[in-house]
Amino acid sequence: MYNLAVFIAVETVPLLEINTTFHDLGLDEMDEELRIVHRHYQNDPSYHGVAVHHLMNWKAMKESVKRN
Repeated sequence: MYNLAVFIAVETVPLLEINTTFHDLGLDEMDEELRIVHRHYQNDPSYHGVAVHHLMNWKAMKESVKRN
């Protein structure tokens, strides 16, 4: 075993490529997918959580949910 720390990265910036960002899908969809990922990897010693790119977009997604 390699004893690595692995983070699953998620994208929140709008991009031209399809299926690469949660920007248009919204926070609820992203949260559900991250729950699935967490359940799948939670017992793997290499799994260390999630990294969100880009912080300001993620915050904007959260604020959008609060306003609705």
